[in-house]
Amino acid sequence: MFEIGSRIMYGNTGVCEVEGYATPDLPGIPRGTPYYRLRPLFQSGTIYCPVEQPKVFMRPVMSREEAEELVSLIPTISVEPFRSGRLQELSEHYRRVLGTHSTTDLVEIIKSVYCKKREAEASGRRVSQLEDRYMKLAEELLHGELSVALGIPKDEVKDYIARRVREARTEE
Repeated sequence: MFEIGSRIMYGNTGVCEVEGYATPDLPGIPRGTPYYRLRPLFQSGTIYCPVEQPKVFMRPVMSREEAEELVSLIPTISVEPFRSGRLQELSEHYRRVLGTHSTTDLVEIIKSVYCKKREAEASGRRVSQLEDRYMKLAEELLHGELSVALGIPKDEVKDYIARRVREARTEE
């Protein structure tokens, strides 16, 4: 059970804060059933999620140390871009990878689509909107969690990563 004030990753919504416990007054929810009341940090609204047997993946936000370690590993995370001419296969692949809720898998999606974008631009093309959308979702999830873990504004995370990667290269 998460404590009030905890910050958690909630499915593909991203970072949420546990504001309390409540039983929403909604049809189909038995009285007295405990639910988390979650506030997304980077979106508006309130989310109610059952405390017992939640249907959406939840885990604590990574620690500062874990975040710094992940950022230091980014240059070493190798990717082989997934290629398919069928949008259905691409969508299934990205959904499956997102479904792991692994931060390194989010990095792999971002790096993979970025690589495909560079290749496409070199030949005067663009990547599909589908791949662009999955890359943006992966960035939103990863940057939101890194923002909270590192204690920096979300819009500064990309520059922070770029700076750390440059520093790592100059040390080699």
